[in-house]
Amino acid sequence: MLVGGVSYFPFYPTNDDISQIDNMLSAFSENDGYSVNLQLIYQIIQMIDSEKGDWNKKSYLSFLSSYISEDPSRQGVLIVRRGRDIAKGTGTLLSPNDRALVSKITDQVSLTMYKVTGTKGWDGKELWIPNIKFPDGLVFYDVD
Repeated sequence: MLVGGVSYFPFYPTNDDISQIDNMLSAFSENDGYSVNLQLIYQIIQMIDSEKGDWNKKSYLSFLSSYISEDPSRQGVLIVRRGRDIAKGTGTLLSPNDRALVSKITDQVSLTMYKVTGTKGWDGKELWIPNIKFPDGLVFYDVD
């Protein structure tokens, strides 16, 4: 079950292809968010996984697919942050400012992408870490 208004993120994220994610996000600078087609958010989520299975990519993609099929023109909000020096294993990665920003987005899917420097427990490698939040009031059941 996915509940709207809750931020979801992998505790042990991995990237399928960091250079491809870099390319997908290259046009986005650090601002208060971009209105983007949900297909882009879907494509980004496809590129993220987790070492330990704490990121239910299949359910997030299933939700997005269903939500997009209801209205293919639906937009979401994409927030991009680079050069973050965040330690692995610290829990949620949203800064207080980003947490406040995301909390104001109540009627759209929001995806915040943090690119960490990798110097604090990420095996010295840069990595993109997502934080996705679905619209408030929605509940999605993914049944296998």
